[in-house]
Amino acid sequence: MDEGDALGAAAARELLEETGLALPPSVPPLAQFWTYGDPGRDPRGWTVTVAYGALLPAGAGRPDAKAGDDAREARWFPLAGAAAAAEGGLRRGRRPRPRRRRCPRSRSNHAKVVRDGLRALAARAGQAEEGLRRALERAAAELDGQL
Repeated sequence: MDEGDALGAAAARELLEETGLALPPSVPPLAQFWTYGDPGRDPRGWTVTVAYGALLPAGAGRPDAKAGDDAREARWFPLAGAAAAAEGGLRRGRRPRPRRRRCPRSRSNHAKVVRDGLRALAARAGQAEEGLRRALERAAAELDGQL
């Protein structure tokens, strides 16, 4: 985040810089769903995370994600298997099996952030997107066992 940035603008800029993803104008802006700052949550030291999320409309396709700036990699993960993704799977040169892609291992409370984000997006999906809402809730429930 740069000095003078509004949080939402900084989140959108970081999304673009770290993944190459720019939300189309038809998509509601990123929504802040939680702030994490408990001491001891990250072994690197006290860190504050302000988490944001967005839902892309059906038919928007899946834009290419490309790592940039500080990101080592950027890619999409299926909702099914969210627990395994949040747990991490890219360990020092060992690649996960192609059918079960996982997020890089995090040293902080990544699973909790992902779970809370899935639940926030499920609430945002509401009744109009019942199937999506149920899928997001199932993925969040998978993570409950990790926390």
